[in-house]
Amino acid sequence: MNPALSRKLRWGVTDARYHTEGFVSRFQRKGTVIVSFAFTEWTTLCPLTNAILTQVDDRILTEDLPITLVTVSIDPVSDTPEKLAATAADYGASEDWVWLTAAPMETFLLLDSLGLPPGPIESHDPMLLIGAVRTGAFQRIIGLPEPERLIELALGF
Repeated sequence: MNPALSRKLRWGVTDARYHTEGFVSRFQRKGTVIVSFAFTEWTTLCPLTNAILTQVDDRILTEDLPITLVTVSIDPVSDTPEKLAATAADYGASEDWVWLTAAPMETFLLLDSLGLPPGPIESHDPMLLIGAVRTGAFQRIIGLPEPERLIELALGF
């Protein structure tokens, strides 16, 4: 992995089960990841993205695909591990779909490192990253792609 990117992504992130670990160390051996950005209180685009990822999650499980789903909260003040766990349960997320939050400064640094543009959380465009944390290579997807397209891109990475 690019050493500069590795340094930027080493901050601790906490999942819905209260496990805290650096972003890089958590995912560098996972192969391809699909990273989404959401917050639990948003009622328009985030639920649509989560619905798409629910279909991807189902295929990952049924077909044993080498893909890891990661949802990073962009609202670290409100999105506690409990809220992330409840949201994951609402979508029927598998245990392999990782939902993350961090302290406000670490969240800002993580989002900046991953290329999420700054601004009010309510106005963020739906964006996904597909890539490998190990190498630091990612493809940015703007919008709401079909689940099949996400899987195709991830398997081709």
